[in-house]
Amino acid sequence: MNAFRRACALSILALFPFGCSGSSETPPVDEGRFVDLFVRVERLHRHYAASPDSLRAEREKLFRAEGLKGEDLERAISWYRDHPERAAQVLEKIAARLEADTEKKNTEYRMQNTGEKPKP
Repeated sequence: MNAFRRACALSILALFPFGCSGSSETPPVDEGRFVDLFVRVERLHRHYAASPDSLRAEREKLFRAEGLKGEDLERAISWYRDHPERAAQVLEKIAARLEADTEKKNTEYRMQNTGEKPKP
C-alpha cells in the first residue's frame, strides 16, 4: 500500500473504531453500494466543506436518490465496526477510489495549467 493510500485508509479508519458485538453476518447495505455511497459522501464533504447548509442539502438529495437515509450509512458503518475483517477490505476499496479521484484531479490540473497531454 503506498503512502497516500495508507493515509486515506488511516483517516477513514477513524470512522471505524473496531469492536465486536455479535451483529448479523450481512451488512445492512451491500458492500459495493456502501463503498460507492461512502466515496460519494466524502466527495460532497470535500466540495462543500465551507458550506454546511449546502452539504446537508446535497447529502439528503444523494440519499433520497439512492432510496436511503443517513441512518442507513451509519448502521453500515456500525456493522463494519463490528466486523473488522470485512472493514479492512472495504477501507482498502474506499482508499483506492479516493486515491484515483485525487490522481485524476491532479492530472486534469496539470493538463489545464501546463498543456500536458494525456498519456495513451
